[in-house]
Amino acid sequence: MRPLGVELEGFSAYRSRQELDLDGVEFFSLTGATGSGKSSLVDAMIFALYGRIPRLDARAVAPVISAGADLARVAFTFEVRGETYVAVRMAQRTKTGASTPEARLQRSEEVLASGAREVTEAVEELLGLAFDDFTRTVVLPQGDFARFLTSQPAERQALLKKLLRIDYSRVRELARAREAVARDRSDEAGRRLESLEVPEAEEVEGAKARLVLLEQLHGDIAAAERELVEKRASLEAAEKAVETVAGAIARLEAIELPADLDRLDQKLRSADEEVEKAEKALEEARQRLTEAEEARKKLPSADAIAADRRDHKELGEVIERLDRLAVKDSRRVSAEA
Repeated sequence: MRPLGVELEGFSAYRSRQELDLDGVEFFSLTGATGSGKSSLVDAMIFALYGRIPRLDARAVAPVISAGADLARVAFTFEVRGETYVAVRMAQRTKTGASTPEARLQRSEEVLASGAREVTEAVEELLGLAFDDFTRTVVLPQGDFARFLTSQPAERQALLKKLLRIDYSRVRELARAREAVARDRSDEAGRRLESLEVPEAEEVEGAKARLVLLEQLHGDIAAAERELVEKRASLEAAEKAVETVAGAIARLEAIELPADLDRLDQKLRSADEEVEKAEKALEEARQRLTEAEEARKKLPSADAIAADRRDHKELGEVIERLDRLAVKDSRRVSAEA
């Protein structure tokens, strides 16, 4: 358990509301003059958990209420196994003493127990400690620790017996019994060790060498097993391929050849010859087409042919005019003669 904080009002020396925040504090010390309320803070934590404090009778509640107050309230926040809990108790004066009208144990917003007895039982189950165990192991009653520090060894032993309820004679008996058991076990172990046959150094070295060989053999066997697995896989693949080929062969053998196979073969050869002739003719046609293309490229263009035609026409017209002029000249010469 780890205390995180306590709020109290009307409790013992703290009549007005006070708050002690211990969150994040690893170690702390409560200091002050006698009667300043140091012990009251510890009593408030114990009261919130168990509904009583060590220096009062188990049923005495009224003494925790501040003088002149009618109500005492304590809220103790603590942590257990990483969970945060709050224990709240209230004491109220009555005509015959005091009662506890409110008591609850909660985790976050969840109320785990309600009522004075129920809260005490829930705290004992949560902490695993009853009131007496808590005040002997976690919190020592006021004055007992000082006595322990200043007392003689015999008195310290008596105080420890009282606080922790230790029976030293019983502890001594248990220790001696355990010592005897341990001695018997040790003797038995020694006898067993003596009965063991310890091998010679040469035998140990020989065993180490054999172990090395066995480890190497183990590696070789593992490699051979891997290779065997691979070969088995290849064999299975080959067997499947053989099955496929056998199926194809069976299907081919099941095919019936036609009766006029020779005549069909002759036709096929004739067709092959015709195809060959056609391919040759096609090749010759392609050759002639190429030659024609080359010849066409050497011919004058259409524009040049048109221009030649125009020139030829004009030349013919000129020759015709010249012929007409020559006839006129011939006639004129004849007339003059």
